[in-house]
Amino acid sequence: VYLKELLPRLSRVGQNVASELDLGRLMTTILMELTRWTGLQRALLLLYDEDTGLLQPVIGHHLEYDDLQSVERRFLDRVVKQALDRKSLVLRTGIRLTQDPTEVKLGIPQSLDTALCLPLSVPVRLGGRERRRPGRLRRSLGAIYLDSGAPIQDLEPEVVQLLEAIAAQAVTALQNAQLHYQATTDPMTRLYNRMSMWQLLASEVEAARSDGGSVGVILLDLDRLKRINDTWGHGAGDEVIKRVARRIKHAIRKDDFAARWGGEE
Repeated sequence: VYLKELLPRLSRVGQNVASELDLGRLMTTILMELTRWTGLQRALLLLYDEDTGLLQPVIGHHLEYDDLQSVERRFLDRVVKQALDRKSLVLRTGIRLTQDPTEVKLGIPQSLDTALCLPLSVPVRLGGRERRRPGRLRRSLGAIYLDSGAPIQDLEPEVVQLLEAIAAQAVTALQNAQLHYQATTDPMTRLYNRMSMWQLLASEVEAARSDGGSVGVILLDLDRLKRINDTWGHGAGDEVIKRVARRIKHAIRKDDFAARWGGEE
């Protein structure tokens, strides 16, 4: 791929990810663009879970982590760990032909020829004495993994720089989307918060008035939550709210919205 073709693409990718605040659509856009750029067939985005601190597969493009064979999963984990440890892009080619005894012992997926991993990280702001230390500390957000059963040409240094630039743009877009998510989402239940639901209701009612449609609203109130809090503590009451929220979220349709109105409502 010629550099003159990649530069306009980089600009378009930057516009796409910068304008997309929905995390799911944002992630899908990033993965699709990277597979298109590299010629690789599959992609997976992994992010650190804020609650557990563990790296979790979030969304894939032609790749579902849970559907991988065990040897493919272990190989993917190794490549991702290597990229995160190095804090730099890792490219593996000729995978099924490797003679490395360590790799052979750990297992080589015969379905793969090429794999690439881009770490996603942000600089850590330091204060006082720590700021004067040489080098810049970085906090890892996750990684983007890509692979293919067919061989691809080695990436030229200019292409590697562009891929790293896309990763940097992806990090910025993810941070923007996460800020938007935090502003519109209830932190306990991860449902929409009250302000967001007011805005959604106003939009849906206006649309219904315009096209003659209708809007349905269901308000749920958990009974006897105070008794649970008094008997087992507020931690148990919070867990009840979280579990009910998860059940509601799984029960509604894709076009429906669920929110925490306040308290146990």
